[in-house]
Amino acid sequence: MCDTNPWLSLSIEDNRIFASCDKPVIDTLPSDDFKKLCLELHPEPFVGDPQAEVYILTGNPGFSDRDNCFFCLDILPTILKDVYSHKNKDFFWVDPKYKIEAVCPRSKKTIVHPGQEYWQKRLRELTKLLGRTPKLFELEFYPYHSKDFYDFMRAPLPSFEYTSQLVRKAITEGKTIFILRHKAEWLKAIPELETHYYTLTSPRNTYLTHGNMSPEAWANLINRS
Repeated sequence: MCDTNPWLSLSIEDNRIFASCDKPVIDTLPSDDFKKLCLELHPEPFVGDPQAEVYILTGNPGFSDRDNCFFCLDILPTILKDVYSHKNKDFFWVDPKYKIEAVCPRSKKTIVHPGQEYWQKRLRELTKLLGRTPKLFELEFYPYHSKDFYDFMRAPLPSFEYTSQLVRKAITEGKTIFILRHKAEWLKAIPELETHYYTLTSPRNTYLTHGNMSPEAWANLINRS
C-alpha cells in the first residue's frame, strides 16, 4: 500500500505513466482490461487545495478523441507535477490564468482541453456567484484515464490508500464533501463517509448548481468555497 504520497514516484514504461505502487496491479490486468486504460496520459488523482473546505469525489478521468490533440503539449504534465506534490493548489480547470489549448489537426481550430471544458460548465453557476475561482479539492476514485468506468476499476488501487487518508482527514475536520460519481465504490472503500456527504439530485447530471442539490448542500458549497 502507498502510505505516503505515491504521486511523487511515477513509473514511465513504453510511454505509459502510473504510480510506482500501482505497477504490480496494472501489470497483472488481463490484456483486454489493460487496453481499456489510457496510460499515455498523466494520471489525475486529484486537483485543487487539500486544505479547501469543500471536497468533491468523482469516478475517474475520462478520455475522448480530443485528448489526442494534447499529447505533445508540455503544459499539462508541468502543471500536474506541481499538483501531485500539492505545490499547485489551484483548481486550474476553471482558473482563468490557465489556458490549456491545442490546435486540432483535423479542423485546424484551437480547442480547449476537455477537462477545462467539463469543469467550467459544471462550476459556472458557482464561479459566477462567487466572482472568483472556487476553492475546492477534487479526488478521483480511479486516477487513470479511460473511455468508461469498467468493472475492474471498482477495487481500489494501492495508490488509493493516500486518497483515503486525505478523505478521512477531511471527515475528521468536518469539511463539506460531495460524492458526484460512483457513490457505492466510495462508501465501500471509506465507510466513514456514510454519514458525512452530500450528493446531487440527479447523479447522472454532475453540474454543481442550486437546482441540482438540497438547499443545505448549496449553502455549504457557497459559504465554504
